[in-house]
Amino acid sequence: ILDVPVEIDSADGPGNAPTQQTPHLELLAGRSHARWYVLAALAAAVCAVAVWRWSIAPLEEAERNPRQAAAGAAPANSIAVLPFVDMSENGVDSYFGDGIADEIINRLAQSESLRVTARTSSFSFRGHPESDIRDIAATLGVARVLEGSVRRDGETLRITAQLIDGESGAHLWSKTFDRSGTEILAAQDEIAVAVAGALQVTLSDLASAPGARTIDPAAYDLYLRGTFLYHRRSAGDMVKALDYFEEAVTAAPDYWPAWEAIAGAYAILYFSGATMTAEAAEQGMRNAIEQALRLAPNSADVQVRAARYHRYFGDETLMHEHLARAYELGPPSPLLLAEKSGAHSRRGEFHEALVFQREAVSI
Repeated sequence: ILDVPVEIDSADGPGNAPTQQTPHLELLAGRSHARWYVLAALAAAVCAVAVWRWSIAPLEEAERNPRQAAAGAAPANSIAVLPFVDMSENGVDSYFGDGIADEIINRLAQSESLRVTARTSSFSFRGHPESDIRDIAATLGVARVLEGSVRRDGETLRITAQLIDGESGAHLWSKTFDRSGTEILAAQDEIAVAVAGALQVTLSDLASAPGARTIDPAAYDLYLRGTFLYHRRSAGDMVKALDYFEEAVTAAPDYWPAWEAIAGAYAILYFSGATMTAEAAEQGMRNAIEQALRLAPNSADVQVRAARYHRYFGDETLMHEHLARAYELGPPSPLLLAEKSGAHSRRGEFHEALVFQREAVSI
């Protein structure tokens, strides 16, 4: 063992020049000690190689079969719902297929034991019919995929849905629903309940008793048109979306999702710099929130909208009360998690804010 020169700062502090010192390390006495050190080093090297091979083995397997590796990592009760394909003759009803898939996502998300991929992720595969379902499942990290189609013929709807295994591509469940336009909500509930049953999970009481909900077809069509534009957000889309939502509640005053959407549209228009006074935005949001709370006080989405209203224009105490109520109603949506994160961040509670942001990212 060689003497090793070591630079050590003087005791007077780091500002002084270091002095050169040469500590003398004793030579190892006796060959037996040296032999033990060599054996220990060899053993450590063998262990290191073994650990390295063990650690990269899954990566090599993933490179050989990435689809299987991704599918195997997906939780068993995880699912993505793709936008339903428009099969109507005119081919311009894509917004209708999106709306059906969106509603089914919301229904399935009511189960705390089911991991449902968010709309933004699953809808990114719209317009890619050539994509293999197994590749989609691997990309989204889900074990199951629900796809379907919708055909409208006057007042008659034909909705076909099929549940597919993400690893094998095999069909697990498939059914066709023929319904009138007024029964579209009930049909969506039936599909969600059937899928939950195939996955052996349960939904909330609202979605576990399908068949009771009806809606005016014209009002629902207006709502879906508005929702399509609300999510697309091209130039002028939000103004037109608000018009559609307001027409929907004129046709069906008790349809609370349209009231909740009105509140969201007003908020986006105002805070995105659109030509709208604070008074007009406040009045529009307040009226929509009051109606939505009256019709659906147990909707987490409505509670979040109410919390946002009070953050913008009202009382911070009420904002926290609505957020707490929304979290109780759960499971939490990305919108709710973002609001909870923002509330903590404004208090300077950044660690708590990050917890909610990470939960939002995970879904």
